[in-house]
Amino acid sequence: MSKPLLILLFVSLLGVPLTLYGYVMGSSNYRINADSLNMGGADSQSSSFKMQDTIGEIATGNSASNSYKMGAGYQQMQESYISISSVNNGTMSSVNGVTGGQTNASTTWTVITDNAAGYSLSIKSQTSPALQAASGGATFADYTPAGADPDFAYTYAPTESRFGFTPEGVDITARYKDNGSICNTGGLDSVDQCWDGFSTTNQIIAQGATENQPNGATTTVKYRAAVGASKIQDSGSYSATIVVTAVTL
Repeated sequence: MSKPLLILLFVSLLGVPLTLYGYVMGSSNYRINADSLNMGGADSQSSSFKMQDTIGEIATGNSASNSYKMGAGYQQMQESYISISSVNNGTMSSVNGVTGGQTNASTTWTVITDNAAGYSLSIKSQTSPALQAASGGATFADYTPAGADPDFAYTYAPTESRFGFTPEGVDITARYKDNGSICNTGGLDSVDQCWDGFSTTNQIIAQGATENQPNGATTTVKYRAAVGASKIQDSGSYSATIVVTAVTL
């Protein structure tokens, strides 16, 4: 009997447009995004308000062209920004479609924001099931945890093939943290644990509560495809398009 092999290829798709941001000055410890040349001005406040003012500015107002937008004047540039970048696509090695086995890959995203309330990072698949053959219609079933929470260990029956993920990083949500044996409880981020299945609806995997510029926060998503020992999986090239979106809170 021939033993077909699976070649699994992943493509990462950033869920936000790329944006270039400038700043006035900075160092390894700080950035000043905008400054103002003027005379006078002060801070004042009471129990119900806070006000900042300035005196003597000129050439204020909004202007724009096809390549830029500028707001000139005191505090005109006080806008939050967010950026997301991925350093790699995930490529899996082959799995024997007759005798079974499993293979892994990972993708890393870095989110940078100056928003005081932080950010949220979500993930979803563009298709259902997520992992599909390039031709012929064969798929891997999306991983389904045994209960409402992710499975601490990745499990699959001898007669099935499954595809799942787990996120790791400083800002992962409570759902993907663990106490050493159970997910969605405790404060650990155990390596290669707490496995979940993809959906075509956004699932929040990481969240930061403060600004994190200039270094940002990194989240790594690990993928696993597995074929049971009694499962005959069609040979071919399989791929999944994963959409990751970062938004300010």
